[in-house]
Formats: sequence, C-alpha cells, structure tokens
Amino acid sequence: MSSTQMPERGELLREREFLENLMNSRFNFMLAVYAAVIAGTLATKEAVTAYFVLAVGWTACSALAFATYRAYSVVRPIIEELKRDKTTALSWASEAARGEKFSFSANHMIGWVVPAFCSATLILAFLAVACNLWRPS
Repeated sequence: MSSTQMPERGELLREREFLENLMNSRFNFMLAVYAAVIAGTLATKEAVTAYFVLAVGWTACSALAFATYRAYSVVRPIIEELKRDKTTALSWASEAARGEKFSFSANHMIGWVVPAFCSATLILAFLAVACNLWRPS
C-alpha cells in the first residue's frame, strides 16, 4: 500500500481501537502520577521538598501529557475519516448527536484538556509554594 492510498475500513477500525486504548492507558497512568504528586506535596513538611516533588512531578506529568496528546493527535484524523464513511456506527452516532445543544468529544477531553489542566495545576502549585501562598505544614 502506498502512502497516498487510503487504508481499508477494517484496518482503520483496528487502528482506532488500538490508539484509543493506548491513549487511555497513558491518560490513566498520568492521572496516577498526578495523584501521587499531589499526595506527596501535601505530605511534605518543608518547602524545599515540596519544590522537588512538584518539579519532578510536573516533568513526569508533562511528559505523559505530551504522550497522551500524541496518541490523540493520531486517533483524531482516523475518527474523522470513519465519520465520513456512512456505513460505520461512528458515522450514525455522529449524525444523531448533531442536534444536541451541547456535545463534546471524550477523546478531546482525555487527549488534551485534562492533561493540560493537570500540568498547569502543578505549575500553579509550584508558584504558590515559591511565593509563600501555600506553606507545607
């Protein structure tokens, strides 16, 4: 198959399933690391320790956030292509949801919004400790 030829539908469906599972695994691992960083930060007794936990935690969470986003950026065009194929259930569900006043993509939330939020809150926590807005007890 050349790079310009569109893969068959079954191959796209398998690739979508694989990439969504990969994205969800990365997302779950990022949430576990984020929770551990928050718990570790709250358990610290000194500001220096909180700096260290937040810096290392932000680095790990950001790396996992980028990995999650990478999987999302690959799965998004596959989903768009499958929506164009009128024989897939994804196309039917997409058409049914068009009339909804509020609709969102769970893949968008998992692949971009929540990871960005987690990384941003760790930066804000680091700044709060640095500016003495929060002091470890």
